[in-house]
Amino acid sequence: MPHSLFLDPFQEPSAAPDPNTSGSQEPADAIEVVPGEVVDSAAASERADRAVAVATPLDLVDAVGAFLEDTHLWWPRNLKATDRDGHVFFAEGQLTEEGIEGQIHRWGTVQDATDAALELDWFGREPAGPGAAAAAVPGAVPAASQGSRVVLSWSAGASGGAELSARGTGSAPWREEWTALLGAFARFTGGHALSAPGDEEQS
Repeated sequence: MPHSLFLDPFQEPSAAPDPNTSGSQEPADAIEVVPGEVVDSAAASERADRAVAVATPLDLVDAVGAFLEDTHLWWPRNLKATDRDGHVFFAEGQLTEEGIEGQIHRWGTVQDATDAALELDWFGREPAGPGAAAAAVPGAVPAASQGSRVVLSWSAGASGGAELSARGTGSAPWREEWTALLGAFARFTGGHALSAPGDEEQS
């Protein structure tokens, strides 16, 4: 699978934004997102015992491309952090949402990328703790102050198509959020959810 499908997640901005320039840059370049603190950030593949998985009829390359390049198309509107029309995208090592009024929310930070997996420090939708909102840069929606390590893995499906799974650790509600996110991606691509080991016991 071409590494370029990951859209150079570690690419650094070519230049720092000029605070004296107005109207010439998009808000995402002009607003610094409040950093979060990842807790329990051991490798998710080693620590996590639960996963969320979906299958899609798209082939592996197309499935990865749709997930990374068309994020704004399949991301559910009821899981937006800024507003229902917020634009969610991968850029410069971040999974970011930009609201229609320039609000910025950082969903996650890319920590590693391979041909078959993407590892994220995941902060989710809601800021955590009473000081999270107060610490925000004006005009920005703060990221959560605590997060999880989430690993997204792609593989060819046993009977064609592709499968995508999310496995995570940490205290943030990553599994609930990724169940909704992967469910939306599966619907967008004409796929379906897969049961994970242990689901029968938990239901």
